[in-house]
Amino acid sequence: VELGRRNAELLKSLEDCESMYKLQVEVLKQEVEGLRGAQRVEAVPHEYLKEVLVRFILATPQLGLGPREHEDLIPVLADLLAFSQHDRLRISTAQDKARNATLLSTATNFLWSS
Repeated sequence: VELGRRNAELLKSLEDCESMYKLQVEVLKQEVEGLRGAQRVEAVPHEYLKEVLVRFILATPQLGLGPREHEDLIPVLADLLAFSQHDRLRISTAQDKARNATLLSTATNFLWSS
């Protein structure tokens, strides 16, 4: 009985260590990704980044100067600034929600005006 209890304790301890190890590996992977991203950002020519940002701001849909260009520049900025996959997914999800809201609004307006 004592041996079985001790075996269960050791197994639990081993599982806890394995969980901690997996967590540490994940944290280290994220740190490495961040460092790689920082290196890529440092290598981006300042003038090019500035030009892309100016075009992005001028193409803001609220200004009416080119919503399609605005959307096309998002992946360019994501590459230049080395966004993580998590950040890219967040942006893509927000874009999808905005598109769906616009479509719903357009459809609602069309139905109410008919």
